[in-house]
Amino acid sequence: MLELDCESRVSTLNSLSAIYGVAKDHIEEFLHKFDIDAHYAKKDREHSGDRELRLVFEALVGREATQLDRVFWFHLTRTPLGSTFSKGIQPLTDALPLVWRTVIDVFAGS
Repeated sequence: MLELDCESRVSTLNSLSAIYGVAKDHIEEFLHKFDIDAHYAKKDREHSGDRELRLVFEALVGREATQLDRVFWFHLTRTPLGSTFSKGIQPLTDALPLVWRTVIDVFAGS
């Protein structure tokens, strides 16, 4: 089963390595060297940064991502607008009261 697991930097790199069949070192090297601002200075901005990064990476490695069976996404799905991360990134068990407060606020008055 092919999964994208973004729980940590290590799990994300491991997932991307399996998804693209590319060594983790090559992925890290690309991410360290690629400057999206310099890229857009030379090229019209047709796509959002995340999509453009993917397209450039796929062109570099000569392949597209393999079809995923599962995706595990963590932090951004629990981040309300204006978050400062002053307490760091919390595990769901610690963040759950804030998650419920956010859900209730989102639907207040509806």
